[in-house]
Amino acid sequence: PEPIRADSDDIPITPIQHWFLELDFKKPTLWNASMLFHAPQSVRVDLLQKAIASLVARHDALRLQFRKVKEQWIQYVEAEDCNCVFQAFDLSASPEDTQLQQLSRITSNIHSSFKFGQGRLVRFAFFNLGQRGNRLFIAAHHLVCDGMSLQILGEELEDIYSDIVRSRSGENGKELPPAPSFIAWARHLSSITVRKEALSERSYWSSQEAVEIPVDFSAGVNTMGSTGPLSLVMPKYESAALVSLAQRQYRS
Repeated sequence: PEPIRADSDDIPITPIQHWFLELDFKKPTLWNASMLFHAPQSVRVDLLQKAIASLVARHDALRLQFRKVKEQWIQYVEAEDCNCVFQAFDLSASPEDTQLQQLSRITSNIHSSFKFGQGRLVRFAFFNLGQRGNRLFIAAHHLVCDGMSLQILGEELEDIYSDIVRSRSGENGKELPPAPSFIAWARHLSSITVRKEALSERSYWSSQEAVEIPVDFSAGVNTMGSTGPLSLVMPKYESAALVSLAQRQYRS
């Protein structure tokens, strides 16, 4: 990733980030996305922590922070150690009927722990649930990562961890392609060239007439009161393909 000073204010706020920050929520740091992954029983916590540090160092977006200066939001790279994003919890000795309650309480606390101007806006938590197996929880603020990207981060983390394990046994690791830089993308969006191009298209889009969305039954009243549930059932193999094969194919 492109090296940026921790106190740099030379990272433009992107349009979608502007949209969110202008909403001025009372608790904007709660606007997070999260995923809970199954983790193999053989996972070593020390190597997982090392892999997470490498993942955060690989993606500049995961190191971003925000502060407000004179009513103006500033985006910058937080210089805090990557190890601060990881926690491990051993719940194996807890009764199985309380483990999920404890996991839910801990993950809720992680969601509420994000703060603008302090620490990272991404968190990783490893849970040892004994007979239930292991879980890995990833949470990130939407300003630095969307829900779809969490799946990709999980896959990258698996690759990095496997590479660390292989390198310790003397095998050659699999080198990941360079990660795209969010900072470079943000600077590109704010460049004069892009702004001029967008302004040149304004007259065209402003002149376009609204297009009606086609509907199945044009005689319907089309109100919220007329809505209702629609249940469909598909074979098990089709649903399995949707949640596994399709996600892997499109890295979603």
